[in-house]
Amino acid sequence: MTCKECNVCKQISAETNSTERVTTELAQSTTNNDPAKIELLIVGESPYPTSLVPKFAFCKPTWIEQVEYNCCGRFVLCSLGIKLEKVSNKYPYPKNMFEDLTNKGIKFQNLYLELNKDKSPSRKHKNPDIDNFTSKASKVVLCGRKTHIIAQEKSDFICAIHPAARCRDYCQEWKKFWGGKGNLLNLLEPSGSGPIHTIINNINSL
Repeated sequence: MTCKECNVCKQISAETNSTERVTTELAQSTTNNDPAKIELLIVGESPYPTSLVPKFAFCKPTWIEQVEYNCCGRFVLCSLGIKLEKVSNKYPYPKNMFEDLTNKGIKFQNLYLELNKDKSPSRKHKNPDIDNFTSKASKVVLCGRKTHIIAQEKSDFICAIHPAARCRDYCQEWKKFWGGKGNLLNLLEPSGSGPIHTIINNINSL
């Protein structure tokens, strides 16, 4: 099922092959995937079965998949205030946007990097960098109960319900984090300004 709330899917289907080439400017802006300063770390449980970049949480291979209405990655991005209609025109593929976010200080990482045959997270393949990233990040959002284990005594970590659509209809907490555009962004920076707002505004700019 595709998004009925915007024109993203129509725009994506009309893309030409030229959009598959990443420009020199974009390539230069995404070379540093481990910034010294991490303003925000968002931790997911495990990669999508079709993910081409397992380390990037909530990243789908194409924009058509990324903006599907029930895609949990769509809910996370919208809750961060990212305007999908704009960024789908700016970046050839979702992974290019996630690389740019990383370079600017917002990192998406999965706690586990592989799946079992039943598509559950493989606990044998924990992300070896996750502890390093959580220690560097100014703010950490843990998405889903399987990720909450790394919070331990870190009272400043935000433990959120998983953004999966199946949680939407029976949990008020889901609506708090993922139920509206900019919800998570406003929880992180209630004043309406700050480094995370600055990064999101930059990502949204054409």
